[in-house]
Amino acid sequence: MKLRHFSTTGTLCGILVFVWSLISVPSESVAFQETVHPLSRLRTLNGYFPFEPPATLAEWEIRKARLKRDLQVSLGLWPLPEKSPLNAVIHSPIDMGEYTIEKVYFESFPGFYVTGNLYRPKNVSGVRPAVLSPHGHFRNGRFHQQTDEEVARALASGAEQFESNARNKLLARCANLAIMGCVVFHYDMLGYADSQQITSDVAHGFRTQREYMNSPDAWGLFSPQAELRLQSVMGLQTWNSIRSLDFLCSLPDVDSDRIGVTGASGGGTQTFILCALDSRPAASFPAVMVSTAMQGGCTCENCCNLRVNAGNVDFAALFAPKPQAFTAADDWTREMETKGMPELVALYQLYMDSGEDVELPQLTSRTEFPHNYNQVSREAMYRFFNRHLKMNIDNPFEVEIRSPGPNELSVYDDLHAAPGWSDEREMALLRHWESSSQPFGPDSVETSASLQEFRTRMRGALESIVAHPDSEVEFEVTATRATGETKYGILKADDQGIRADVSISVNREISDGPILVRVNSEVGRDLPSVVQERMQAMESEEVPVWASIEIPAEPSQNTLVANGRAAAGYTFGYNRSLLAWRVSQILYFVQYLRAEFPDRKIILCSGPTTAPETLVAFSVSGLDGIAGLICDPGDFSFGSVSGFEDPNFLPGALKYGDVEGMLCSKAEGSITLVVDEGRKFPLLRRAAELSDGQLVLLER
Repeated sequence: MKLRHFSTTGTLCGILVFVWSLISVPSESVAFQETVHPLSRLRTLNGYFPFEPPATLAEWEIRKARLKRDLQVSLGLWPLPEKSPLNAVIHSPIDMGEYTIEKVYFESFPGFYVTGNLYRPKNVSGVRPAVLSPHGHFRNGRFHQQTDEEVARALASGAEQFESNARNKLLARCANLAIMGCVVFHYDMLGYADSQQITSDVAHGFRTQREYMNSPDAWGLFSPQAELRLQSVMGLQTWNSIRSLDFLCSLPDVDSDRIGVTGASGGGTQTFILCALDSRPAASFPAVMVSTAMQGGCTCENCCNLRVNAGNVDFAALFAPKPQAFTAADDWTREMETKGMPELVALYQLYMDSGEDVELPQLTSRTEFPHNYNQVSREAMYRFFNRHLKMNIDNPFEVEIRSPGPNELSVYDDLHAAPGWSDEREMALLRHWESSSQPFGPDSVETSASLQEFRTRMRGALESIVAHPDSEVEFEVTATRATGETKYGILKADDQGIRADVSISVNREISDGPILVRVNSEVGRDLPSVVQERMQAMESEEVPVWASIEIPAEPSQNTLVANGRAAAGYTFGYNRSLLAWRVSQILYFVQYLRAEFPDRKIILCSGPTTAPETLVAFSVSGLDGIAGLICDPGDFSFGSVSGFEDPNFLPGALKYGDVEGMLCSKAEGSITLVVDEGRKFPLLRRAAELSDGQLVLLER
């Protein structure tokens, strides 16, 4: 490691000014013709999200690993938070004849509770299969009851057979599974029934930013500060599902090898997301949710980065080759039989062709019924779980149940008080979430081994939050200059991204040395002292290849999906941010230069104006892509980004260490930074000490 610290004063000598002037893009070539930015064509949750089955199983395993990592990152669960004690309380069993219903609450985070009912069969010995059941978007959630009119319609249409089951359809599936011998945990989604620490208005009805909950030290859900840390209601709800699975597996009467998960609507979303992330479930039955059409309309089903490169069928595919089944109705799932299901079957057939004993996924398509989890669908689920959870039921058909009222099912009473909540506690919860899942810190780079582990995790995270597309790149030459072999032109990529003006100047008389890439033409004026210091540090006195890329100034900010709700997931869950697209323009140029000059190292150079995209591009690239960085970031940090329209908004940037954490993922490279006196970069210094890289800090 080479660490140098300088104080920069004085002006650049005339020869360097001349060099920079030679590689400035001519004024007539700066204008961008027919520039169309991808964020002017926003994808939304109502788009089309096809799943493309892989050609081979080996190809799928690579893609599967990337998809799972991307999913974990988007949910703020990469790495997983530290699992604190559940401190579960199970109390007040209600005797229902063949089964009991108990009240349950436990801590998914310290002081933050999951609530629900535990159904247990009576007179059954030994361990039993179990079913985890998130309820979905039904009025009052776990306490849901149909109105008289709704019950009458369900009975008349054949959706339900028994009046009591029609009125209490969520309880009907739990009770019947218990009667069949399963332990069932029916738990609350955030804001429903007893889960009121995050209210329904926040979790599912959020519309307007709470400006007082958006500072680097104290922030709430849906705020820019939360999204910069990838903290979302969907991520929190998924964490509750993971902890609910922990709870179920901890019960002495549960066979942890025979666990199924099922829910409908938003509960279907939680079903396939949990089963995509966690290897413990043995069978999955998401009802009326998986499709190539509408992906989930609630704020609890959307978060930044989630579906930029994937859709719900992709997430369901992550459960392969384990058994899973689906239902479709007269809603966004109506085309699942022809769009989505054939592709999932093709994926499962790859496992069968490899000799694995697997069952093809199943679909119960009943488009005569509206969005539902009715008796017809429930009985398909009973038959499915009967096989795969080895329930050994001869006739898995539904029987009529009786149901306690909501007051009897509530987990809180005079002896078990409901916890209080406030904005301050919400902000404390998010601070704890951040500290319990911190991928970096002072002890992250104590040894070479820990540094390597840190880099692996960070680089994977950066790849996910940038989501740089693979694309062929073309350099269309628009002008040349005879002296110095200088070419000007337009860089194009076939991913429908914005185009960038670039120039390349080659001095054939110099055989050794790097390619110095200047990001935007004003860099020559922004960084004269830094360039001077860096060039003095180079072994050769001159650079053989100078290149520049002009990142378009327009659009100047992010465009948001116009649905009247100030939740970032509706935009950035389906579209990359403006900063991510700007990073891609740099990476595309590097890709082109690597192909043209395969034996030369590439060094990026940037001033404060384009520092954010330059720093991220350097950090996410491999050393064989970009080996060095010269940058004056000014006073920029991602913590200063206060709004979603900000052109430097990058979901996840703060979770993964801000500027310093990102640079640590490339500390083995050559890094030259201009720093203010107060910016010491201690983690970067330590990472540089443990690597073979060169870190030069130039004090402003």
